[in-house]
Amino acid sequence: MGRQDRPAVNSRCDRCRRSYAALLLLLVPLLTIATPAASQDDIKAFGITDIGGEFSIRYRLDDWSNYNTDGDGFFVNNPTWYEELSLRARGYVYHPAFLDWTISGGPLLMQWAYKSDAGEDSGSDTLMNFDAELSFLNMRAYPFTLYLRRDHPEIISSISGRFLVQTNEYGIKGILREPLSPLYITWDVSHWDSYGSGAGTTVDQILNRATLRASLPYRERDNVHLILNWNERDSKSGAIGLPIQQSLIETASAELTGDNTFGDSSQMTLRHNLIWLNQKTTLAAVTELKSLGYVGTFNWKHTEATRSFANLNYKDTNRTESWTRTGGFRAGAIHDFAKNLTVSGEGDYTQDEAPGFSQNVTGVRGTGNYTRSLTFGNLAVGASVDMRRTDQVSDTDRVTIFDEAVVLVGTTPVTLSQDFVIVTSIVVTNEAKTQTFIEDLDYRVVTIGNRTSVERLITGNIGHGQSVLVTYDALTGGTVKYDTFSQGLSFNLGLWRYTNLFLNYNNSNNKVVEGTTTTPLNSVNRIELGARLDYPFTSGWIMGGEYRFIRHDEDISPNVNNRFEIYAQTARYWRTSIRLLVHHETVEYERSLEDVNLYRYLLTINSILPGGVILAYNAEYTEDTGGTLIREEERHSLSLNWAYRQVLFSLRASSSDVLRGENNRQNKRVTAMLRRVF
Repeated sequence: MGRQDRPAVNSRCDRCRRSYAALLLLLVPLLTIATPAASQDDIKAFGITDIGGEFSIRYRLDDWSNYNTDGDGFFVNNPTWYEELSLRARGYVYHPAFLDWTISGGPLLMQWAYKSDAGEDSGSDTLMNFDAELSFLNMRAYPFTLYLRRDHPEIISSISGRFLVQTNEYGIKGILREPLSPLYITWDVSHWDSYGSGAGTTVDQILNRATLRASLPYRERDNVHLILNWNERDSKSGAIGLPIQQSLIETASAELTGDNTFGDSSQMTLRHNLIWLNQKTTLAAVTELKSLGYVGTFNWKHTEATRSFANLNYKDTNRTESWTRTGGFRAGAIHDFAKNLTVSGEGDYTQDEAPGFSQNVTGVRGTGNYTRSLTFGNLAVGASVDMRRTDQVSDTDRVTIFDEAVVLVGTTPVTLSQDFVIVTSIVVTNEAKTQTFIEDLDYRVVTIGNRTSVERLITGNIGHGQSVLVTYDALTGGTVKYDTFSQGLSFNLGLWRYTNLFLNYNNSNNKVVEGTTTTPLNSVNRIELGARLDYPFTSGWIMGGEYRFIRHDEDISPNVNNRFEIYAQTARYWRTSIRLLVHHETVEYERSLEDVNLYRYLLTINSILPGGVILAYNAEYTEDTGGTLIREEERHSLSLNWAYRQVLFSLRASSSDVLRGENNRQNKRVTAMLRRVF
C-alpha cells in the first residue's frame, strides 16, 4: 500500500502538524490553571473505569466472472480469512473531569488467496487498528478532545470484488459554552487520509478539514445557527483501467439559518437560510466555483381551517467560464371548507439566467380535494387547474449544465434534469474529478423523445451505486413567449376495504404568443386507470394484485404503458412469513426503439427457527426484452443470524447472474462471522 510523492500536499500537512503542535503548547498553561474542583477521594494519578473488548473471525469468498458473447473476459476467485482482536479501556488522569480517556484497538490478521485468468497469488498481512480519545475539562465551559484513529475498511471495486484500505485520522474538537460564551459553539479540526489498491481500483486521497458550528437561542422560541466549513481534498483515486489525474480542491462554505416563531399559539413561523460557497482547484478540468444562495419560508396558521404560505429563493453561481442566476417566489393559501373538502390556490414566479439566455415563468394554480364515506366504501375526488406564461430570450442555441449529481444503481437508467440534451456534449466523471468515464465502455446514453438518460454498464469502471457528475449542453428553444394551460382530474373508489378503482386524467396545452420556438413545446394528454385488490382469501393468507393502463399522448414521444402485478403472502406458519410476487410491464413508444417488456418474479422468506436463528431468503428473476439491449438478471441471497449471550454468528451467501446485451457478469459471494464480546 504505497503512497505517491506529493511535495505540495506534504508541505500543507507539515504546516497542519506544526499548527496542531503550537495549539497544544498553548493549551498546557490553560490545563494547569483550569483543573476543576474535586474531592480528595476522586483525585488519583491514574484510574481505569472500564475494560472490555471483542474477538471476531470472518471469512469472505468473492467469485467473479465477466464475459461477452465472443468469449472475451476474465474471472477472479478471492477467498480471505480475517481474525481480529480489539481491546477497549476507559479511565482518567488526576480526575474524571480533568482528563477522561478511551483507548481501543488490536491486531487484524488477514490470509488471502487470489486466482484469475492472469495468474495466482496468496499471502498474509498483520494490520493494526486503534482508536484513542483524550477528553479534557468536560465540566468546564471549554472542554476539548484530542483523537487519533486508524482502521482498515473494505472497499467494493467496480471491476472484481473488494479489498482493504488503510484510513488514518487525527484531530482536535471542542465546545465553547456559557458562561464563557453566550453562543453554544462546537469546533473540529482534523486530517484524514486513505490509501490502498486491489481488484482493479486504487484509493489514494487526503482530506484536511475544519468546522465551526454556533447557535444562539433568543426570546423563547427563536434561534440562529451558523456553520463554517473549510476542507482541502487531494485525490488520485480511481479505476486502474482508466487514466487517473491528481485533483486538489479547496472548499470554504458558510451557512446562516434563522428560525422565528410568532403568535400566542406559535401560529406563524419564519425561516431564513443563507449559504455561501467558494471552491478553488488546481485541476483545469474542474471549474472554480463561487455561489451565494438564499431560501426564505413563511407559514401562517390563520385558523384551524385556513393556512397560508410564502417561499422566496435566490441563487447566484459563478464559474471560471460561466455563470447562472436563479430565483423565485411562491405564495398561496389552503382552506378546509369541511372535514371532507379542501381547496388551495397559489401563484409563483421563477427566473433563470445564464450567458445568452434568460427565462421568466409566471403561473397560478388551484386544487380541490373531496372525500366521502359510502355504505360500501369511500370516494376521493381531486381536481387541479394550472396556468402559466413562459417568456424566454435566447441569443445562443444551448446552455451548459455543470456537474449534475447522478447515482447509478445496477443497470437502471437515470434521466437527466434538462430536456433536449445534446448527447455528444455529455461528460461523466467521478466525484473527485480524477477520472473521466468513457461512453459505451463505462456507461451508455439513452434518448427517448426529449429526455436523455445515463445507464451504467456492468463491464465498465463505474461501481454499483456510485455517484458520478454529469456535465452537458441542452438546447434552449429559442426566443419565444408561450402560454401553458394544464388541468387534472382524479377519482379513487374504495370498495369494501379490499378493492380500489382509480382514474387519473392530465392534460396540458401550449400556445405560442410571440416569437418562434426551435424545439417542440410538447403538449400532453394522459389518462391512467386501474384497480387494486388486497383480499384475505383464507386464514393467514392475503392475495392481491394491481393493474394499470396508461395512455400518454404527447407531441414528441407518445407511448402506451400496461402494468400487471399479483402477489400472495402469509405469516401464519412456523413463525415464518412468505411472499410471492409476479410483475409484468410493457411500454411501447411510437418513435423509439427503447421499449419495455419486463417480467419480474420475486420470492421472499423470513423465519425464526428454533434456538433463535433468524433466516432470510430472497430469490429474484428479471427479464426485459423490449429495448435495444436485452436485460436478464437472476439473484439469490440467504442469510442466517444467531446470538447466544455474548456470542454472535452470521452467515450470508449470495449469487447473481446478469446479462446485459452481449455481456454476462456472474458473482458468487459468501461471508461468515463469529464474534465474541467480553
